[in-house]
Amino acid sequence: MESLSFKHAPIRVGSDLNNLSFLVATNGNCSTTNTLTEVKGIGYYNSYSLQSPNGYITNNVSFQYLIQNSDPIRSILELHKSGQFENATPYYVDIGGLTFRECYLESFSLSINPSTVASAQVNFVSYSPASGQFGKYQLPANTNIDADFLHGTETNVSIGESSEYFGLNYSIKLQHQPINTIGSSYPKTIKFHGAVEELELTENLYKRILYTGDTKSITINSSAICCPDIDYSISINDAQSISASASTQNNGVVTTLRKFTKYY
Repeated sequence: MESLSFKHAPIRVGSDLNNLSFLVATNGNCSTTNTLTEVKGIGYYNSYSLQSPNGYITNNVSFQYLIQNSDPIRSILELHKSGQFENATPYYVDIGGLTFRECYLESFSLSINPSTVASAQVNFVSYSPASGQFGKYQLPANTNIDADFLHGTETNVSIGESSEYFGLNYSIKLQHQPINTIGSSYPKTIKFHGAVEELELTENLYKRILYTGDTKSITINSSAICCPDIDYSISINDAQSISASASTQNNGVVTTLRKFTKYY
């Protein structure tokens, strides 16, 4: 039996099928699902041979990757946060030669901790059939991959107040609505309804447990530890502080976990 090795399954993302960007992914998953509903007549225990579709045939693509300066996912995030369009923007996602067309970003999450390389988890959804075949694509010879990855040691958080941060978790979830017409097997169009950003900051100023509900504008700047000129930033304007909690460990440090939310 022939098997597909990891080296034959690079992940590429982009808006142009002929110019996709490579990502340094540490894992990847793809699946196709379909929902059927049995058709029963009144008074019959057994269903008819006909089974009716219930919903769309859906392709789900997810992967975890190491963030680089030339990150195609970042441009997708900024486009959605701008809120200047109604219809969702589709992209291509290719895993080892299997291409998913008209993919829409569902979620993005980023974790940054001290002395570790920053990694992100991404989920795409597509309602169009995939094309290609696994194992038909691999990295061309002498392909140069930018190995200057963002690192927690070179990360700063600007929130308009003084504090030390021990880690952060950022996520954004996007809301899409497929629109279908009678007689069509696939959605006619995909509407973009908005997004919600969430940020968790672990810090050492325990007094902030005393209040919630403040509004902050937050900027996260991260650089590659070997290449300070590379900069990756995420900004959240007018984020609402929704909760705060404190904990202590045997090292004697009291830490506070604050959560912020912003709706688009």
